[in-house]
Amino acid sequence: MSKFNPVRYIRKRPDGSTELPLFARLLWLSSERPGWRVTSEKISVIGLDVPDAEGHVSVRYVAVGHVAVIDEQGRKVVSVPSSVEIDSPDFADVLFRDAASLALDNLGFHIQNIPEEYWQEMDNIPSVREAVSGPQKQAPVPKQPEKQEELTVQEEVFEEPHKDKYLEETLKLFTEALEKNPLAIGVSPRDRGEDSMALFNKYCYRICGIPWSMASDDEKKKVRECLETLL
Repeated sequence: MSKFNPVRYIRKRPDGSTELPLFARLLWLSSERPGWRVTSEKISVIGLDVPDAEGHVSVRYVAVGHVAVIDEQGRKVVSVPSSVEIDSPDFADVLFRDAASLALDNLGFHIQNIPEEYWQEMDNIPSVREAVSGPQKQAPVPKQPEKQEELTVQEEVFEEPHKDKYLEETLKLFTEALEKNPLAIGVSPRDRGEDSMALFNKYCYRICGIPWSMASDDEKKKVRECLETLL
């Protein structure tokens, strides 16, 4: 099996800068540190009294929590605090992504720290290498005019992987369980108007502590098994 190469997942932002998406950095962590995982710790919601210019006080709700990196022996390697204002149904996902990105930065899984050997594998795409400044640019990439016509095609390697094939069937189980026993799912009548995917991710947080998109295969299996017991 070939070694995971994070360079394949670099993509350009609209402003022309480059980024390595969080899902690719998590895959890189799994490749370099087998058995390590990134998981959410307890999330709490607090209300803050915020006065306006006229002295009227309104309450703003903020979610606070930690995201930890756990090694293969279950030991906590690093824990990063994070907070986000609750202004959308996916606030927990935003909190996780912010803290997970910082945790991976602390461990060196950042676009600026991609080893030279990975860049050498992608020498046929010089435009990407030149776009990223940092210590990894140890030598200029030789120009290859004869391959210029292939560059547009080669950029396809930066597209994200195909969608999770288990998501559709698990979401179907969730919808059936929600209709049959919403209280067991943890959804109150006032929450029923929320987007189904947002409710599904909240349920995933209850079961395994992270959203579906960040869960491991075993954690996804656990979510499906829990839903099956409700049907």
